[in-house]
Amino acid sequence: MAVLEVRGLRKRYGRVVAVDGVSFNAGKGVHGLVGPNGAGKTTTLKSIVGLVVPDAGKVLFNGEDLLSPRGWRLRGEIGYVAEVPVLPNDCVAVELLEELALIEGLDKLSARREARRVLEEVGLDRLADRRVKGLSKGERKRLYFAQALLRPRSLYVLDEPFSGLDPEAVAWARSLVSQLGRGATVLLSSHLLREVEELAESVTIIYGGRVLYSGALEELARMAGRGIVAELSVDRLEEAARLLREEGYVAETSGSRLVVRLGSREDAARVVSLLSSRGFMVYESRLRGRSLEEAYLELIARAARGEKVGA
Repeated sequence: MAVLEVRGLRKRYGRVVAVDGVSFNAGKGVHGLVGPNGAGKTTTLKSIVGLVVPDAGKVLFNGEDLLSPRGWRLRGEIGYVAEVPVLPNDCVAVELLEELALIEGLDKLSARREARRVLEEVGLDRLADRRVKGLSKGERKRLYFAQALLRPRSLYVLDEPFSGLDPEAVAWARSLVSQLGRGATVLLSSHLLREVEELAESVTIIYGGRVLYSGALEELARMAGRGIVAELSVDRLEEAARLLREEGYVAETSGSRLVVRLGSREDAARVVSLLSSRGFMVYESRLRGRSLEEAYLELIARAARGEKVGA
């Protein structure tokens, strides 16, 4: 059952159409929202959490419209982490969280306890008494995570949660997102497609304010077409790639391997046969499904060429 349903969302800024009929569902677990810069991802996320009022469409949360007057009372069930944290510079970290906990309805003792707990959870307990202006970009991002964790939520909306974090912090954030997805719905927007692929069960791809695909990751390769990738170890690598391109294959070199996008396993056998017949030595052939990044780039390229790509 879908916890979050976005229906026909539209938003225009002057002459610019930022979101043009975006629709998708997200159930329990992690759902990725990906697309190039300017695709409409942030406008979509801000519409869901109430920071942007769309021109048309609905956002249903457990069947109730978040955009209706009654829907505003459900906002407390949403934990939001923005791409660029906006926090009051002069506030002390723990005091800021205590104030936010009080707004959430906790009493003073519980607010103090929860503020300390989430600071420890995000790895900022040693900086509890530091003012926000003294925190680094990554530390501010962790503090922004902390405010979303002050109490359990049914829905977490995360806009580029890995941005500004060092590799250690990215690993921490990845673990946190995975943990949240086991008990709630997580809508995850990120340019790090490998992170999305590792964490999400489903994904929505947006381009030009419209949905190109929304559904399970395993169905994405079929949607993009040419769902098999062959990785070949072959001599005269550049020559082999050039030959396959001349024969109509999509082939490129990656390190010491030749990567070929194919439609089936039978195509892979034909490629190996072709190379062998032209005097190339094929030492190893490995087949795999398309990655999210490869399928994503294929859909974006097709959309950019004006080809019809349906959701």
